Amino acid sequence: MCSYNRINGEFASENEWLLTKVLRDEWGFDGFVVSDWGAVSDRVKGLKAGLDLEMPSSGGTNDAEIAAAVKSGKLDEQILDAAVERILKKIYQFSESRMSCEFDKDAHHIIAEKIAKESAVLLKNEGSILPLSRGMKIAFIGEFAQNPRFQGGGSSHINAYRVTSALDAYPDAAFARGYTLEDQPDDEILQEALDIAEKLM
Repeated sequence: MCSYNRINGEFASENEWLLTKVLRDEWGFDGFVVSDWGAVSDRVKGLKAGLDLEMPSSGGTNDAEIAAAVKSGKLDEQILDAAVERILKKIYQFSESRMSCEFDKDAHHIIAEKIAKESAVLLKNEGSILPLSRGMKIAFIGEFAQNPRFQGGGSSHINAYRVTSALDAYPDAAFARGYTLEDQPDDEILQEALDIAEKLM
């Protein structure tokens, strides 16, 4: 999936260096490239660069541009054929090789937890606060420590098998909501957070 941003001045969806020279030629990627949601700027230029599938559909607008570009000679039909072939190849590969399988959800959760720990980046550790040690006075302030928000919108919505919150990971910590997810501030909830913070000082 290509991103929205420009890379060296060129949109990722139109970046031949990224989508073809690096991804396919250097890394040997044999799948197809799909755009992030609404990341296409110039569909014909994107096809030439190696972008195969646009998401979401343009309602036929960009399809018409592709057809016109092929007819006028602006787009080599072989480039379009190659993009279609890459998509169909994967569709047939998965549909014809479909098989049932099982996986250990608990084991995968442990792996995900390990990846999350090893992916954490500490920008500053002034005063050597981290790593935390058992017995330290810790407080989590904020609703998401209890009910984490771990996904955005659209295709990022998933039905997680298990979610580990900050409180789950460190149950000895004190906790206060500190705020509500509504727009209106709540003085009682805010005061609770201040009281807990004061006790730990």
